[in-house]
Amino acid sequence: MNNDTDSNNDTEPANKWTVYVPQNALTLDEPLIRIDGNLKRADQYDMLSEIVFDFNWDYEDYAPGEYTLISVGGDIIGFDDGGISIMGINDINWSIEWRGNDLVLVGVPEPEAAAAAFGALALAAAAYARRRK
Repeated sequence: MNNDTDSNNDTEPANKWTVYVPQNALTLDEPLIRIDGNLKRADQYDMLSEIVFDFNWDYEDYAPGEYTLISVGGDIIGFDDGGISIMGINDINWSIEWRGNDLVLVGVPEPEAAAAAFGALALAAAAYARRRK
């Protein structure tokens, strides 16, 4: 028996959700999953203990931003210390974090893009200051 089985029937435990995220499923204005009630984590085989988001295609080309993976209408119990992970995307460019009752996938811009944006802001500020004189 391996780690992905329970003691009763040699099958993967039902307490692990694997969410396969298809291409173009994420939008900036709608959550991928909406739960109207509570989201509760358990440690054994009787309730949900782990959620894995599997991005099985190249999200590296997605625009940096914030994409809501889960929006919970009720209470979130037990997921503040882990239990949710992402697969298939570079965790240097992407991270997940709770914002209130929303689990958000945050796209971190590449250092070059951030430097270019900062440079553009600096030029705009200099032009504005020169114009005010």
